[in-house]
Amino acid sequence: MSALTPLERLLALPPGRHHATAEASGVWLMVGRALPKELRWSSVPPAASLSVVFGEGGCDVEHAGGNISLRHGDWMWIDSAYSHRGHGYAGSDFLTFFIPDAAIQCAGLDLAPIGARAQAAPEDLLTTMYALAALVLEGGADGHERVALDALLDHIGDHFEPADASGKATSAALAAKQMLDEEFCTDTGISTIAEAVGLRGPDLSRRFVAAFGLTPVQYRKQLRLRAATQRLAAGASVGDASAVSGFSDNAHLSRTFQAQYGITPSAWQRRVGLLAPELVSN
Repeated sequence: MSALTPLERLLALPPGRHHATAEASGVWLMVGRALPKELRWSSVPPAASLSVVFGEGGCDVEHAGGNISLRHGDWMWIDSAYSHRGHGYAGSDFLTFFIPDAAIQCAGLDLAPIGARAQAAPEDLLTTMYALAALVLEGGADGHERVALDALLDHIGDHFEPADASGKATSAALAAKQMLDEEFCTDTGISTIAEAVGLRGPDLSRRFVAAFGLTPVQYRKQLRLRAATQRLAAGASVGDASAVSGFSDNAHLSRTFQAQYGITPSAWQRRVGLLAPELVSN
């Protein structure tokens, strides 16, 4: 096992652009390492993009909603087909994931249109992005990138505040969603939530699907998987991840995780650990 962390592997790349594709998800990656000259572009991208500056330099972006300045440790999301212009500085270190619509839909949680947004990225997300980039660059993704992608897309929805579904959601569906967001790790039944918002269970499910594209049960499962994945990526044990995310026991988390991603939580944690040993518990 290499002693280098994913970030160190990215910084060890030779100057220039590096490209790779994760065939299972259709996500493709571009890494710019110590770019020898300024980079200017004008684009209407065919896929959404998630970028981060992992070293020196940065870029400025102009779009219909305003201007964005991206520097070390900042991440940026740009929607598919969202027109923008950019200026990358010489010497910059950045990575960009281009994420097709199908991969976004597979995440399970609604990602409303955002446009273009940027902010400083939390350290745990930077670690996940670096590990995913190293995995894809070295051709070792084997479909397991979907776990990290789901976690990243969930965070995009949280941190960049996409337009909510209030235009198509009833107040009852919105109230139920808020209850699930706050209580997803508890044993509160969907029927109890439905009663609390003044509906029968089947009525809530119909309204929830109409508003958010999935049932309350499916939504809660995605929230629990997201919480568990974040704990696993931080080095927690499977037992700890299951306890804090609402799964009844390790086996319940393992079954759900494997059904969603085709790999057990411990196997995924070891797989990511091949590139990011600091993420895995001793």
